[in-house]
Order: sequence, then C-alpha cells, then structure tokens
Amino acid sequence: MINAKLILRCCAVLSVIGFLLAIVLWLQFRAENRALLDDALASARQISEAARDQIGGTLVRISREVDGTAENILRDGRPSEAKILAITRNLVYSDPGFQEAGVAFAPFAYHPRIRLYGPAYVIEKDGVSLKDLDANQDYTKPGSDWYHRPMEGSPMWLTPYFDSDRGHALATYGAPLRKPGHGNEPIGVIFATYTLGVFQRLLDSLDLGHNGYSFVLSSEKQFILHPNRDFSEHQISFDSFLARVASPRGVNSIETALRDPTSTATFVDPDTGLSSHMFFRRIAATNWILGVVLADRDVLMPARVAHRKLIDIALIIAIAVVLLAIALARIDRDFNRGLWIVSSALAGSFILVGMFVIALAIRQQLPNGDNVTRITNWNSLNRFTSQQRRRTLDQREEVPLFIPTGIYIQSAFLEDASTVGVNGYVWQRYTKGIHDGIQRGFIMPQAKVSTITRAYTVEDGDTELVRWNFNAAVHQNFDYSRYPFDSERVIIDLWHKEFTKNVILIPDLASYKLMSPAAKPGLFE
Repeated sequence: MINAKLILRCCAVLSVIGFLLAIVLWLQFRAENRALLDDALASARQISEAARDQIGGTLVRISREVDGTAENILRDGRPSEAKILAITRNLVYSDPGFQEAGVAFAPFAYHPRIRLYGPAYVIEKDGVSLKDLDANQDYTKPGSDWYHRPMEGSPMWLTPYFDSDRGHALATYGAPLRKPGHGNEPIGVIFATYTLGVFQRLLDSLDLGHNGYSFVLSSEKQFILHPNRDFSEHQISFDSFLARVASPRGVNSIETALRDPTSTATFVDPDTGLSSHMFFRRIAATNWILGVVLADRDVLMPARVAHRKLIDIALIIAIAVVLLAIALARIDRDFNRGLWIVSSALAGSFILVGMFVIALAIRQQLPNGDNVTRITNWNSLNRFTSQQRRRTLDQREEVPLFIPTGIYIQSAFLEDASTVGVNGYVWQRYTKGIHDGIQRGFIMPQAKVSTITRAYTVEDGDTELVRWNFNAAVHQNFDYSRYPFDSERVIIDLWHKEFTKNVILIPDLASYKLMSPAAKPGLFE
C-alpha cells in the first residue's frame, strides 16, 4: 500500500514537472520567435530609414535646384529667350532622372505683345526636344495644376502620376517666378518633372526577405510606387487595399501604424496570404509615406525546426496527462476502474498528439531546397549576377551574358509517378548591342518530350521581346516517403539554346506583378 501511494505521488509530481516543462519550452519557443522577429524588424527599419533618407534627400536636392533656377532666371530683370532656354536646358541635363523642365509665364508677363510664353525641354526616346507649351494648350485654363498651384505663391511637389509611355511614375515640382522689386505676385512658374523609377529600383533592391516588399503612398493615400505596377498605374488607393484585409483587427492595426510611425501593424497580407508586419515612415519634403511589409515566414524559426519543437512539447504534455491520470485514477483502490481511466487517457492523449503531428505535416511547407538560389527581388538578382560574373571571370576569363527570361504555367498535371505534364509560355528579352550574334531560344533539358513554338517577336527601341509557347512532359525526382502528407516541388529547368557560350538565363522581374513566392507568380489559378 505504501509503495502504491508512493508511486501515485511520484506520478503526480512528475505530471506537474511535465506541465511546467511544457510551459517553459513553449515560452522559450515564443521568445526565440519574438527575438527573431524583433531583429528582423529592427533591420528592416534601418534599411527603410536609409531608403527614406535617400528618397527625401533627392527630393530636397531637386527642389533646391528648381528654386535656385527660379531666382537665377529673373535676377537681371526680364531675361532673354536665349537665357531662359540655356538655364532650362542646363536644369534638365543636371540629373538623369529629369524627364522635363520648363517655364510658363502668366499672360503678357514675359512680353507686352506676347500673351503666353512657355518653353520646355522634354526627354524622349530619341533624345531631348524643345516644345512650346503655349502652342499646344492654354495652360491658364483650369486643369493645369502644374501651373496654377505654384502660381498661388508657394513651391510644391504635385501629386505624382503614372506615365504609360515611359512605364513608370513621374512627379513634378513647381516654383513661382517673381520679378525682383515687383512684390510677391508671381509672373509665372518654373517646373521640373522627375522620374520615380529611380526610387522604385531603390525599393526593389531592399533586402526584405523573399515575400517582403515596400511601397510609397502619395499625400492622398494612393500608391505611387509598388512592386505590382498595377497599383501605381491605376493609382489604387490605400483604402482599397485595406478593404481586402480580411480581419478588422488587422485593418485597425494598420490604421494605427499609419497614424503613429513608432508602431508596427500585424495583419494577413491579402496579396500573399501570409501573416505579416507593416510599418510606415514619412518622407521629408513631401507628404509621401514609405510603407514596408515584412512576412513572418521569412524571419521566424524555420518550419521544420518549429514543428520539431512543437511536437516535443505535445509529447511532454501527453506524457504529463497520462501521469496525472495514473495519479488521479487511484488504481490502488479500484484496479479495473483505474486501468480503464489510465488507458483512456493514454489513448486519447496519443490520438490527439497524432492528429497534431498530421496537422503539422499537412501545413509543412515544400522541401527547403537549400541548394537552390532564390531570386525574388532586385537585391537577390544583383547578388546572383555579381557572383556569376566573378566565378566566370575566374574560370574562363570572360563576362557571362544574362538574358531576362520569364515563364507562365497555364496547366500542370501528373502523368505518372515521376512525370509532370506542363504547358504555358516563355518570354525572353534581348538587348541590341549586347546579345547580337546569340541565337534566340531555349531548351528544356529534363523534358522527356517537348514542343516549343515561337509565337511572336516584338521590337521596342533597343529591346527585342520573343515569346514561345511550350508543351512538355518533364521528369521529376519525387520523394513519396511522407505520403499522404507530402508536398512536392515541380522543377522546370530552362537553359539557353547556346548555353555553351556562357549564356545565363535570369528572371525577368519587371514582367511579374509581385515576385513573392506566396503570391505564386507565373502560375495560372
């Protein structure tokens, strides 16, 4: 009897120890993930603040250049046409980001016999051209904000807009022209239009993980820069983005972060479907806002490690439950009843643990593929091309040729245990002067059977875009050891037709709306 009571007490003590150990391990697990997230957020804040300062510094420099030019034009009274053209031309040539620069005088302000005078230099595909604003439009009529708003007396950045011809957003800065000694009434404006494509390339180069990204909002809370060009091209409002966030708590969290730059929002990104964090930074010289999204998947503990720790915790809890059942069942008084209780607790605990393990297996991500280089943004692409250049120069003493290539999968199906049938199309961008003498085309080395047909070729300036349709049966090395809880990655190898000539295919990032792997770019759904 004494031994039985001692055993029951030991079981009770061990059960309590087990529960306490599970709690400690759970808290440790949460703390490790929290530390990883905090470190990633701190790094992202540092990176984004550097980008914000670079964008803000560029905008301040541009505004000072335009303001200084405005003072210089009228410094000696009414300037000659030659002086105006020279100063304006120097302004548009002062920075490769300028797309247009010009002046526009109020009616009869430049000359008593000339109603309107507005020369402007414009950067076009074939060079710089001079145009007369007054010849094509009466800019004094409503609708010409670039003229009317600076004429109110204050220099300012106007709301950016997307230029479909240039393929990126533009922003115009305007400043009033005042004649010295004639009061504060403006007699015209000077303006300069700057490409925001420079800033988009900067944002694309930020290292925010495979699924993270950044964007810029205008003062009207519209997207002016975003990795998905549709956001800026159609000037989608941030409110429409919030409307797609499923959780009201996530919406409130984002709105709080938007008001308070020191806070960070937690939400599920509607574009990637991933739990994410978002924070904002104000850009100097404008009311623009830089937003940064960091996906939890990219920064938290790897899934396999996390699942192993969670399974260990679940097993400890199951053992603790069984020990507690032994202690409470009082087998020493009623053996049959106690044995039934202990057996039920044992079976129930391990059934629940088994269900938990199955749930983790179902949620398990695809194989890590640690030997695969993942290119999801310009930062990882630039790192890859730099590594390939160094490696090739060391081995062959020649620079490799990189060809931007994209793929779109329209359908995929399992033909047998090791063959996947796929069809879709591939496109490549060749640059004249760089890819001259290189055959156009690609091969699929792992395909058992493939049919590749050239669809069309489009030439745009120095770029040649070629598209092929393909249908192939691709061999795969699937591992079914975890069936039916396995997930397999389909690998489609693409080589250039002349791969022996040191030609390397790289992803055509600019052609995809969003390169987050969770968004499944290049897949028809």
